[in-house]
Amino acid sequence: MSGPPASAPAGIIDLLRHRAAQRPDSVAYRFIESPSLDDHITWGELARRAMTFARRLGTQARPGDRVLLALPPGIDHVVALFGCFWAGAVVVPTLPMRQRRNLAMLQAITEDCDPVAMICDAADAEEARAAATLPGAHPAPWGRLPSLAPSADEAAEPFAPHRAATHDLALLQYTSGSTGTPKGVMLTHGNLMHNLEGQSRVYGIDADSRGVIWLPPHHDMGLNAGILQPLHAGCQVTLMSPLYAMQRPLRWLQAISDTRATVSGGPSFAFGACIAAAPQLAPGALDLSSWRCAFLGAEQIHAPTMRAFVRTFAPFGLRDDIFAASYGLAESTVLSTCDGAGRLRVHVRAGRELVGCGRAIDGLELAIVDPETRQPRAAGDEGEIWLRGPSIAKGYWRDRDRTTQVFRACTSEDPRPWLRTGDLGVRIDDDLVITGRIKDLIIFAGRNLHAEDIEASVREVDTGLLADALIAAFATDGDDREELRVIIEVSARHRNQLEAFEALRPGIARAVLRDFDVRLGHLAFVRPGHLPRTSSGKVRRQACRDLPPFTDRATPEGASIP
Repeated sequence: MSGPPASAPAGIIDLLRHRAAQRPDSVAYRFIESPSLDDHITWGELARRAMTFARRLGTQARPGDRVLLALPPGIDHVVALFGCFWAGAVVVPTLPMRQRRNLAMLQAITEDCDPVAMICDAADAEEARAAATLPGAHPAPWGRLPSLAPSADEAAEPFAPHRAATHDLALLQYTSGSTGTPKGVMLTHGNLMHNLEGQSRVYGIDADSRGVIWLPPHHDMGLNAGILQPLHAGCQVTLMSPLYAMQRPLRWLQAISDTRATVSGGPSFAFGACIAAAPQLAPGALDLSSWRCAFLGAEQIHAPTMRAFVRTFAPFGLRDDIFAASYGLAESTVLSTCDGAGRLRVHVRAGRELVGCGRAIDGLELAIVDPETRQPRAAGDEGEIWLRGPSIAKGYWRDRDRTTQVFRACTSEDPRPWLRTGDLGVRIDDDLVITGRIKDLIIFAGRNLHAEDIEASVREVDTGLLADALIAAFATDGDDREELRVIIEVSARHRNQLEAFEALRPGIARAVLRDFDVRLGHLAFVRPGHLPRTSSGKVRRQACRDLPPFTDRATPEGASIP
């Protein structure tokens, strides 16, 4: 097993230089965006290009300055990331600007972190200039930022890397914001190195591993699994454009088959999308026998979906003991709990199937705490998940009050600080089970209902049509009482099947009433892209409350998919 060099480097660039010296001609990263675009870079070339880009970046940014990384996925994105670390800049990963719906988020991030430069391609640089003229746009974020992008044609000139200490900031990772406005999580080089070591151990990743990662690199899971973890382990990874992969989900599995990948994964919805596309497969079209670790995370893991995935792809060599159910969040770098690859452990609680996410990784402590009294809860009792250890971030950028509230919490029995995750969970046989988020609790007649449970019940009404739909359950104030509402964003491939979705209305209402003894107030089917999302694609339920009021298309009596 080949891990990081024995000198225990304080930061990422020590690892990159070590890989480049050790295996300069070995391919490090491949990138697939289309059948005709298959790019790659070796360790030696990556170190050279990162150094060259760092030298140019150094004319705009000093160590500690924030730099927006707004490139689309690809080899240039990888080069730019390591170039920022080489120059000592604090990387702020964000979405590219090519979709106008990203501009409001990007503007808010820019105003919050005050970057000195934006790394983007020529198309996005032009988009930034155009965005400055939009009505209501703040001129400062767009007008003053120099735009940079790596170039493969630049001549290499020596440039000494900034020597990062473990406590130096490496990233401002803006949270996905599923229940609120995204905040800049301050991650240090020490945070990254500790968490990468934990990932290597639980996922069994070493120099002989081969990865396939389609997750977006601006998100914490995509950044770690797709770019940082391969560097840490010294293994080769094939990166895919998220759009290219999820337009036809079987492309993901085909890449695993073609590259003989050993590690890959993502949220449950991606596995569900593959199931829905499986009828297209000819016998023997895939060979998934090399897959040894399928990590699961970023959203609640849906046990029926994963069982169906195993049944569907077992004829193609898929094993049922490769799943690594994981729990994590940006505030703990990315990974908090996991017991490694194996068969999924499913627990039944209040009639619902919940997948266990294992124990805390080495070096982290975990507690289940009553969020009101701050008393530790006994095993088997639900409470808020609290964490502490070397992977926990320094706090939120320029938000002292929120940092104190979230990162400096103390139990009634222990004055040492904990991170409050805002997630609810329970320990069953030392296995962490995620039950929901505090702010997503729906309270009816004094009962706590979890939005995830209601959404799962809705999805099971038709696991075909709803397999890859985005479902949001939430409560709003009605005329005289709280009212349950459900919005279903249909997938692009089902957007023309209005009559089929309309036929599900009675069954969905019955399922919610049967499972939760709650009458469904409103049900809407909406077009793809309608629901507010986090950076990782999860629905922002709290933001759904702020959507324009339902019209008659959103009542149980009638609906359309505009």
